[in-house]
Amino acid sequence: DLLDSLQHQYRVFSYENNQPKWSARAQASSIVQGAGGVPYRLILPIPEVANDCLIYGVDIGHDHREKRISRVVVSVTDQYGLHLASIWMRQKLNEAAGNEALRKMLLKARKVAQFASGTEAKASIILRDGRIPNTRKGSGAECLDTYRNSLGPDTTIVECRKRGNPIMYFDGSKTLAPAGCACSPENSDVRFVCTHDAPQGMASILKVHIPEGGDGLSIGLDATCRIITGLCYSPSLGLRPHLPGPIYWADGIGATARNNYQFSGQHTYAFTG
Repeated sequence: DLLDSLQHQYRVFSYENNQPKWSARAQASSIVQGAGGVPYRLILPIPEVANDCLIYGVDIGHDHREKRISRVVVSVTDQYGLHLASIWMRQKLNEAAGNEALRKMLLKARKVAQFASGTEAKASIILRDGRIPNTRKGSGAECLDTYRNSLGPDTTIVECRKRGNPIMYFDGSKTLAPAGCACSPENSDVRFVCTHDAPQGMASILKVHIPEGGDGLSIGLDATCRIITGLCYSPSLGLRPHLPGPIYWADGIGATARNNYQFSGQHTYAFTG
């Protein structure tokens, strides 16, 4: 709590872990970043039209049992995958964020990220963890227009759905599709993407979709899938591939468990309106 109040960066691991390579040594790149360094940078296949862009991840964590609240998080990385900042707020339990609050959070995230990176990035890519709620107009809840109107016209909005997706096999065989493969179902506007191999079991598949009218940068779905795949290898708390960087941070910081300190000590800012 003291370190949080002082806005100091820190990392947490346990001496009781019998395999310190997972609890300590794997945090090397994260510790470098926490100390103000850059562990490494990605060269993402971002089209020239989106050069110097900021990439946002939006997620909502839920406490269904105790406090009955939701935690909305907007995380932002630069175009090289480095986490710059995360903005969070609490709201009443709801699958959708408040429209006006989310708009202001996106604007604040951009301002903080621009200051941290020293660049005035105009282009934006927003990755929404899950489906953007199809709320009725005037309900006060987030919808596609929330994202479309928040950061200006040079914005591409992407839905990344990580649950309930089919397993992908390669070339009609029983061989699991290797990392980097994408499937385009016939007459469909989605892609199923195998972004990285799993350490155990079957790899997770992402369902990627750009809502109609959401591709302000005209990147296209295939290029978007390549960018998302690359972001799964961005600097993180460990050394393994993970959810696309901006969603990885938003998902972790959005956790509502009382004693979850895994994502503590990051550049996070509470949104107060």
